Amino acid sequence: MTVLFKNLIELSTNELAIYSVILGSKSITEFEEFVAKKFPSHVSEMNELDAFFNRLYLRKQIHDRWFKPEGAARAVPYVNEGIKEKNKNDLGLRLYCKPLKNNTLILFNGDIKTHNDPMQCKNVDNHFNRAVKISRLLDKAISDGFIDMNDKNPFSEYEFDI
Repeated sequence: MTVLFKNLIELSTNELAIYSVILGSKSITEFEEFVAKKFPSHVSEMNELDAFFNRLYLRKQIHDRWFKPEGAARAVPYVNEGIKEKNKNDLGLRLYCKPLKNNTLILFNGDIKTHNDPMQCKNVDNHFNRAVKISRLLDKAISDGFIDMNDKNPFSEYEFDI
């Protein structure tokens, strides 16, 4: 399956470059697919996600430490513990991502997590596996010099198969 990168203009700024991936012949990005799910039982968490992106916008920077480690990938955190405490049916939403140097963030897909181990959760296991695989390939492509993170648009010419 081919992986392409799309700059999410609506989330990016002059200081931040936020991308998502398009898989195979799909017409929308993985992040757009995530948002389209709506998650009616997790509206508060979706609002927290919006607030997180607003904080990124205001801070004009991206730091790896702001994201929850999930293997080679990361997850966008939900900082409001009250929301987590109210939700007794599952472990909340997981949106997988990959923060990179130069204030660049790659957004993947996610879902409602129902098990501590993402590999044991039927909702997120495929999203998690894909995010980890793409993250590892990105790390290798950057270290091997195939992707230049000093470039203004480092993914414009870059695609690969998974």
